[in-house]
Amino acid sequence: MSKINILKYMLIFCLLLAGNAVAASFQPDSPVNEAVETAIKRILSCKEKSAPLPDIEELVPLLEYMTVAAGTSENQYPAKRDEGSGIYWRGLIEKSFATTLRYLFNPGISPELVHPASVRRGDTFPDSGILNLPKPLWELLPELGKTPFVLRGEEYEEITPDDFSGSYYAYKMKNLVLFFKYQDTPMLLRVSWQDGESEKGRKGAFLGKYDDWDFVFTNDTGGTATGLGWLSTYMYGSAALMLYYPLDDRRTGYVMFKWLNAGWSGINVVNRSHILSGADRNFAGMREVISVDGGLSVEELEEITHDTAYYDRLTLLILLAPYCQELDRLSRDDSVLRRSEFQKILSGGKYAASLNDDELRALYRIIVLKRKLGKPVLGG
Repeated sequence: MSKINILKYMLIFCLLLAGNAVAASFQPDSPVNEAVETAIKRILSCKEKSAPLPDIEELVPLLEYMTVAAGTSENQYPAKRDEGSGIYWRGLIEKSFATTLRYLFNPGISPELVHPASVRRGDTFPDSGILNLPKPLWELLPELGKTPFVLRGEEYEEITPDDFSGSYYAYKMKNLVLFFKYQDTPMLLRVSWQDGESEKGRKGAFLGKYDDWDFVFTNDTGGTATGLGWLSTYMYGSAALMLYYPLDDRRTGYVMFKWLNAGWSGINVVNRSHILSGADRNFAGMREVISVDGGLSVEELEEITHDTAYYDRLTLLILLAPYCQELDRLSRDDSVLRRSEFQKILSGGKYAASLNDDELRALYRIIVLKRKLGKPVLGG
């Protein structure tokens, strides 16, 4: 072989190595580097519909990182942004990729049913892309290619009380979904941004353990933690990048970067530990619902959503009466729920009467969900 040919093959080999440099550079303990931060910044700049979307090639460092990095050290946290301090977090869903999409991106399943530990209720705006697809998202898998399907939308979300402040919040979100194949692997990247400040934080609490999902929501502003009292608290901003991809035929990777800015008087009091705790709670609840052993099927969750959508207020009040009576009885021995602002809505078993129709449906859905999962339900 001539020297010219040898040099030519060496050049090709070097180019191939360069093309795989991103994939080769990341290990489970790799820190977030400049290339990943640049990709994060690029995709987070796409909040508005008018914003030009990046090519998938621009996001390669982010995709490679999120499919490799373990998320076990602080140097894997992303840079702080206007939305606050951020975390990197990884989970494993023991369902196929297609089935995971049927659970988590299914307009026929109410959000609180798959996120019972973090979402009180949620609604998708009518013009959102997920509601206007020619076929369900998971049925698009055979049609995936390098050019992504792009879905935008808006949602209203109300969350459960956090265990730090005892406050809960409601806010609007803007969402972007990129659904594509990268190196022959189907991937779904979901980007969400809080749209403006949240509504003022209101007092909430839970009875027993957090994972019992027995939450109480008042209309009083403030928090239940010592010193918060009647403070006007807000979620000033939040953002998240979530990547879903198949690990094999039976398991799905679920990876997230998330930022949160919340507090009072414009001061962010959220620590990364608070965000991590919330991510863990959310995932634990979701895993319980869709677990391989003891979870519920997609069809069962769709049925709960469909059936409860048609219950009128009187029916819901009757169905919830035993739950509210037992909640009243047990609350008197709870250090938070025996406070006056909670007793005024719990005393006499009248908690359900303080809720609007959507809130009643959301509460009853959780009770039905708990029964089907075999979890104890107040009042039987």
